Amino acid sequence: MNQGPMNHTNNRTGFQPNMAGYQQSANWTDEEIISDILTTEKTMVGFYGTSACETTCPNLRRVLVDNMSCTVGDQYQVFDQMRQRNWYPVKNAPAQEVQDAKTKYSQMKNQICQ
Repeated sequence: MNQGPMNHTNNRTGFQPNMAGYQQSANWTDEEIISDILTTEKTMVGFYGTSACETTCPNLRRVLVDNMSCTVGDQYQVFDQMRQRNWYPVKNAPAQEVQDAKTKYSQMKNQICQ
């Protein structure tokens, strides 16, 4: 599991960012801190994905994919905290657009995995 500035016992529940160290060292606002954490999590997902695709060692690949999956969960929790605080406003897509996207990406996956 990703450690770092996050203070939680499970990457799927109970997210509370531990921001005390950031505030003491940088005098950042809570919004700046959590935004920085989000950017870091997104970057880590990309690094894990690229590394997993480029390794030839099955055991290392499994570790990288597991780490990426955990980091994706952490990233979502950070994003959701920002969204709840209106620091990352999003609009809900109409149901038909969501269904169209699901269909499109399912078809792409089926074509790739044939």
